[in-house]
Amino acid sequence: MNTLDILNYCQEMLNQPSEIEYMQTRNIVSRAYYFTYYECINHVENRLGWNETNQKGGVHARAISRLLDKTNADAQKQEDAALLYTRMNNLKKLRVRADYKLEVKMPRTTAQYCVGEAEQIGIGLSSL
Repeated sequence: MNTLDILNYCQEMLNQPSEIEYMQTRNIVSRAYYFTYYECINHVENRLGWNETNQKGGVHARAISRLLDKTNADAQKQEDAALLYTRMNNLKKLRVRADYKLEVKMPRTTAQYCVGEAEQIGIGLSSL
């Protein structure tokens, strides 16, 4: 499986609503974030070899913190990476809400936003 399979799956779910739409919506939000997480690992850790800048937090926080490594890139790439860091953190917050805040409604428009944002983040990560 490659990371694009995850994004394609999200798009497929958006195009084929389930009878249990509230579950599908949460799954789309979660999977869209995970696409960006895996893309971050592929591009920032594996391809670029950028270092973690945060030793606190979980594996996701540490992995995403690589986008703030200022030792391996020119100023423009650092700025682009910092923006991607913020965007990924915003998706991560929505993923946490989708996965753990079951009492909070998750509209379909949020899932649509997450898929579009994940696609743009993926393009940005591959361009670093």
